[in-house]
Amino acid sequence: MIVFSIVKDIFLLYNEIGMVIIMKKRNYEKKLKLNNKGFTLIEVLAVVVIIAVLGLVAVPNVLKTMNKGKDSSYQILIEDIKIAGQQLFEELEFAHSNLYYYNKNGSTGNLIEIVDETTEATNNQKKISVNLQTLVSNGFLTGTNNDTTNSLNKNTKIILSPKTQNDIGECEIVIKKKVNKGNNYTTTYEFENQSESNQECPTTVEYRR
Repeated sequence: MIVFSIVKDIFLLYNEIGMVIIMKKRNYEKKLKLNNKGFTLIEVLAVVVIIAVLGLVAVPNVLKTMNKGKDSSYQILIEDIKIAGQQLFEELEFAHSNLYYYNKNGSTGNLIEIVDETTEATNNQKKISVNLQTLVSNGFLTGTNNDTTNSLNKNTKIILSPKTQNDIGECEIVIKKKVNKGNNYTTTYEFENQSESNQECPTTVEYRR
């Protein structure tokens, strides 16, 4: 009798454990079915709206950052042009080098000459007239090789505007050197834009900032 009772209890316990396992398995399968239903239309629309709002906020900030970067690069270019122009002037005046004017397509023009405008009113004043391509081709200003329109030499370095990525080699400038004898011979260089009709070119005001 005792053995029979023990076997019965074991059998009942086994059934209870089996039922628990079956219930847990069914609950797990229900969860899997719920998880496999996917997103509803409302949920998808909500996600789209959130992404759109984030885009409206992020895109202007990205564009603003890009424009700031272009403006900074543009200001750096203007400073580089001023330094290059001054070096070119000194190379002509003190080293008496024969430097040529360069056209946009990379062909050479006439020798660059210093024009003396010294008078009693202007003290000691001289000037040269060049374009930006001349500064690049003579090695005073860094250029880039991506000139796909140059019919003479595909490797001719050109100068691009950081704002538009267009070639601005044709931009003409006048570089004036002034020596003030009454102020310990202080030397200053002034830059003037001679291509006012070309909106790509740095203006005289921008050169004098």
